[in-house]
Amino acid sequence: SFDRLPSSIVARVTHVCFDECHHLLAESYLKIFETIRQSSNLTYCLGMTATLRHRSDPQGEDLKKLFKGVLYIDFSWISAKSLGFFPSVEYLEALPTLHNGADAKTYAQLHDMFVQHGNVRRFVRDMETSLTLMGMGSTEQCRRSLTPDNIVRTIFAYQTAREAACLSPKRRMLIFVQSTFDADEVSRLLNRSESHDAGGLRHLAMSAHYKQGGRAERNVAKFASRPAAGMAHALVTISMLNEGYDCPGVDFVVLARVTDSEIVFAQQMGRGLRRDTSDPSKEVTILDLALNLRRRWKRLMGELPDSIVHEMIKSFWHVTNFVGHTTKL
Repeated sequence: SFDRLPSSIVARVTHVCFDECHHLLAESYLKIFETIRQSSNLTYCLGMTATLRHRSDPQGEDLKKLFKGVLYIDFSWISAKSLGFFPSVEYLEALPTLHNGADAKTYAQLHDMFVQHGNVRRFVRDMETSLTLMGMGSTEQCRRSLTPDNIVRTIFAYQTAREAACLSPKRRMLIFVQSTFDADEVSRLLNRSESHDAGGLRHLAMSAHYKQGGRAERNVAKFASRPAAGMAHALVTISMLNEGYDCPGVDFVVLARVTDSEIVFAQQMGRGLRRDTSDPSKEVTILDLALNLRRRWKRLMGELPDSIVHEMIKSFWHVTNFVGHTTKL
């Protein structure tokens, strides 16, 4: 690490590029940054990050100060979306039409109401009410609902529905779950010989988490390889692949883990937003089983002005409710 390098070596550094520079706000990384910045020969220092704003620095001011307030480009996801930097996106929730005898409004219905009244705070309240109505208001309620069995049933139902609609099934899916147990169990269920044929494909599922040691990295490498004909690859994880991996072939991201972090939400959804040069017509599906998008707007209300959140809500992709007959495992 840089804190162990002799000052004579640090003094030779003339040009530095810090990737994922939002980490520089952490004490250990900040120490490294300050050591390099004080080099008498340093002539150029560049920072790059996709997460300029986050909970501890909602406007990115602390991070910008490290680079003397010079910001060459602030390229928001809204701009990237409007300029066609992302592939086509299908964003899905999977809601019961009725829950406890009450009608649960879809995201699209609540969004249509928002377009009419334009009140961001009312929209956030409507989202909170809908989560409570569906029994998904707390993290513990979500944990009880997002069982490995329910996750796999919904995935197979979606793959089967695509086949019935004469659409190509998803072949490289990334599934984020709540625990190492869930990761291993979802992987096991996807691989069960009597149930892994869905959407006309056999599913090869692998889990990847810190308890596996080197096997996790090997599974990630296997997942990144192109699936053989008639196969679909699935990687089930908690937080691996949030950043530091480039898997442009991912065409199906399943959010089955509740997150209260904007960085984690953007990173996990973003795993599917890479364009694939080998498949220019790629369409990615985001299946939000944890209903994280409904929670996102309240979180951002505490970090950003209402006007910015309003624009983000309006600019987000259309959200559809997936209704499918679940497959018996």
